[in-house]
Amino acid sequence: SALKVAGFASQQTKGLWDLSEACGIEVTVVRAGRRSDGEPWTFAWNLKNEIGAERADFVETEPNAPAGGRRRRVESTIEFKQFFRVPESPDSSPVIVRLPLSDFQPYYRGRPVEEAAEWSDRLLVGDGGRVADRDEPYGRQAPPQLDTASVRAMSVMVQSQFRSQPDGPFELVLGPVTAYFC
Repeated sequence: SALKVAGFASQQTKGLWDLSEACGIEVTVVRAGRRSDGEPWTFAWNLKNEIGAERADFVETEPNAPAGGRRRRVESTIEFKQFFRVPESPDSSPVIVRLPLSDFQPYYRGRPVEEAAEWSDRLLVGDGGRVADRDEPYGRQAPPQLDTASVRAMSVMVQSQFRSQPDGPFELVLGPVTAYFC
């Protein structure tokens, strides 16, 4: 796939994972392409405690999607994100990338929660990614914390990061993804 100005591409899986005893996530990267300037792409690994509710009022048409090319959008929720680059493997063997759970930071719609709260029409409150309308009587609370005992979605993403990465094709082939323990 190719990446444009403010674009992103991602792949998500949903489930319920208890990572409370783990130190982090270990990602096996079988192959990762390089950017047009020869540098490695910056990827993001995302964890979510809450899956947004389906929006009944909005349906996208996607010709290559399952279910007849229709997919419902969901409300945005807070995700906990960690950026990583894949080092080059001298012998082309898979590379193990370790992502400590303590390094995941809260983001809302692609921005750190502190920055997102300034431009979003929604207020970020509570643990685990709950989002409330600004007119709800909560006031601003501390940034949410990742609930490692209740991870409901994981995704990997490549983002243009508003042109800090060049346009162009990218590739990321993953092997096993597991928890690692201290």
